[in-house]
Order: sequence, then C-alpha cells, then structure tokens
Amino acid sequence: SSAAGDWVNCGICGEWAHFGCDRRQGLGAFKDYAKTDGLEYICPHCSVTNFKKKQSVANGYSQGSMSSRPL
Repeated sequence: SSAAGDWVNCGICGEWAHFGCDRRQGLGAFKDYAKTDGLEYICPHCSVTNFKKKQSVANGYSQGSMSSRPL
C-alpha cells in the first residue's frame, strides 16, 4: 500500500520521497515552483553528499586526490 499525497523523485539517486516526510523547510514551495521553473528535487541524503563534494572542490581538492609530499 502507498501513502496518499504527493510524491517526488530525486534527480540524483532516483529514490521517491513523500512531500509530508521530507521535513526541510520550503518543500511545499518547491512543489509549486517545480512545475513552472523546471526545478529538480534532490533528497536530503543526496543534498548532503552533493554539498560535501562541492565543499571539497571549493577547498582545492577532491576526495581521494590528497597525497603526501615532502615539505
């Protein structure tokens, strides 16, 4: 059985989320704007993972690219 209400598909991992279960502020507004502005929903897990990757790149390195070098 499935819960009633609106569902949305994550644009990264493909998992489905129920609007009532994702408690982040503004998800209701996302629902309204996504239809007209072509926004893509990103689930909480992928949002955190994506943020961490962007932070690593912004800091000048990506995960796995660090190596030890003599000073």
